Parts: sequence; structure tokens; C-alpha cells
Amino acid sequence: MARTSHELRTPLNGIIGLSESILDGIGGPVSGTTRKNLLMILAVAKRLSNRINDLLDYSKVKNRKIELHAKAVDVSRLVEEVVAVCQSLVDKKVEIRNRIQEPLWVTGDEARIEQILYNLVGNASKFTSRGYVEIAARRAGQAVKISVKDTGKGVPPDRIDAIFQPYEQAASPEQEGIAGTGFGLHITKYLVELHGGTIEAESQLETGSIFSFTLPSAATEADVSNGFE
Repeated sequence: MARTSHELRTPLNGIIGLSESILDGIGGPVSGTTRKNLLMILAVAKRLSNRINDLLDYSKVKNRKIELHAKAVDVSRLVEEVVAVCQSLVDKKVEIRNRIQEPLWVTGDEARIEQILYNLVGNASKFTSRGYVEIAARRAGQAVKISVKDTGKGVPPDRIDAIFQPYEQAASPEQEGIAGTGFGLHITKYLVELHGGTIEAESQLETGSIFSFTLPSAATEADVSNGFE
């Protein structure tokens, strides 16, 4: 699995890196149409990269082998990037809204926090055919609470806890006909808890869902230790 993942990641990282460089103007000004196409390429590549990470991480989760590299991370910046990527992949009937209007610093592994956000926003988008997916965040004591709300299919109340189990989501009747690895939420829950946070879900059928998780807050980069023990 690790070897296959590496073989897939190498060309993907090249596609992502080159797309970002062109968007940043390394070859000169980029026209509106070209920018739109590049953003689509970048979105698809990042989505595939996230799926590969989930596949590889599932075996690491089972063996408790994931390590975090902590630093101060501005959640608002990550959310802005995730929203831009995910919006280009969803139907025009679905709007992905970013309600975070100020920097919110947390202590954590930037790549893993980005993975958490991609999983939750991507999951919400996948089950929302019209309406919106909305990301909000606020300080809550010594933590920052981030919420992803959608107007999608929803989940029966008696299945809320089950959706965090591996393969459970893919096997549920509400998800029939919708592709997925089956353990994205399982990995997401593990990553949140590895950061010392919590995750919860509220949902109603045909109304939508809200997934909320917490991460330890950081006022400045000086507040962050060199890593998690």
C-alpha cells in the first residue's frame, strides 16, 4: 500500500506544484479562462491526493502510527483554500460558504488539519445536491470550534455514531449510489482526537447535517511547542 501510494503521489505532487506555480504567475500573467481551468486541475488533483492519503492512513490508524508535527496554524487561511478547491468541484446548485472573517490560530499539524477540512467539506458536498455547505469557526475557551453545515440528505439520528466507523458510511442506505472510500470520517475522527480535540455530528433526514470539531487554540506561534508527545 505504501509503495503504491508513493507511486501515485509523486506525479500528483508534480501536477499540484506546477499548477500552483502557474497560478502564482511564474510564467507571466494568467488569463481568466486559463486560471479557471488550472483551478479545476488543481481541485481534482488535490481531491485525488486526499483520497490517497485516506487509503494510506487507514492502515496507519489501525496501527496507531500517525505522528503530528505541531505549529501555529491559521484555520481561516486553510478554510479559504479548501473552499476554493471544493467549490470548483461541486454542482452550481451548491454554494460553499466561508463564514470565517478573522484569523483563528490553532496548535496542530497543518497538513492533517487540511485533511480534516477536506474530508468534512468534501463529505458534505457529496451528499448535498442543492443549497449550501457552510464553514464557520469561533473561539471556545482554550479551543477553536469549527463547524461544517450542509443542506444535504442528512443521517437518521440512530446512525450518527455509526458513521464514524470504517466502511459504515459506504454501506448505509442513505449513501446508495454515492462513491467514497468508506473510512474518511473514521480517519477524520482519529486525527481530531490525536490533536486533543473532539468531533460531533447533528443531523436530520432531508434537512442536513452539522459536523463540529475542536482544536487547541494558539494565540501566537510562540505558544506552540515543537510537537505532540
